[in-house]
Amino acid sequence: MAFSSDTEKTEQPTGKRLGDARSKGNVAFSPDLNIAASLLFGFVLLSALGANIYNSMYKTMKSSLGNMLCKDYTPDSILDLMASQIYELMKILSPIFGGFVLIGLATSYLQIGFMFNFGMLKPNISKLNIISGIKNLFSTKSLVKLVFSVLKLIVVGGVSFFYIKKEFSTVNVTDIIDISIIEIFGVSVKLMYGLALRVSMALLILAVLDLLYQKWQFKHNLRMTKGEIKEERKQQDGDPLIK
Repeated sequence: MAFSSDTEKTEQPTGKRLGDARSKGNVAFSPDLNIAASLLFGFVLLSALGANIYNSMYKTMKSSLGNMLCKDYTPDSILDLMASQIYELMKILSPIFGGFVLIGLATSYLQIGFMFNFGMLKPNISKLNIISGIKNLFSTKSLVKLVFSVLKLIVVGGVSFFYIKKEFSTVNVTDIIDISIIEIFGVSVKLMYGLALRVSMALLILAVLDLLYQKWQFKHNLRMTKGEIKEERKQQDGDPLIK
């Protein structure tokens, strides 16, 4: 029984074991959290800056089209015009792109902190093992991924159904006939934004649950036997027989 207890992995991983795993690029990380956070942040940012972006793009296009009617263009002037338009477009969209980069970096940092490991860039030949790949298809990890994928479909479908049902229950058919196309477009955009925001929030909640599972699975896979802990302590403190 004593031998069995020393060989069973029942102990939580030590700081050294966690540090060794981190140095090899083995950390608890959820890509779904980055995607969900970026989606939610992107829709919020688009709502906050959408009007300014539209007005800026409208003024830029209006100015460009107006100048085209008043000038005789040469190939060089056309290239200059295209370059200036691309530059203006990048200035207009830079807050959106910058926001996506910042939220991606912030979400990654909150999950794993700062980590840059050149060893992760080395090719791992063992990943090309077909037998291991087939085993991974039927592993517990793959089953959990499948469950999360099905759960995401159910949640997204449920959130979409109940939100659309709620919104359409307040709409009067006779009112739709009397409103203009522009008003219909505005209502449709508002409906799509509300739906996208709710779906993103639901995905973010599922991503947080996935991260909690990844952290649990990470430590579970690194569990140690009592013998391994004794050996690690012996290596750190030195063998008392030698002392």
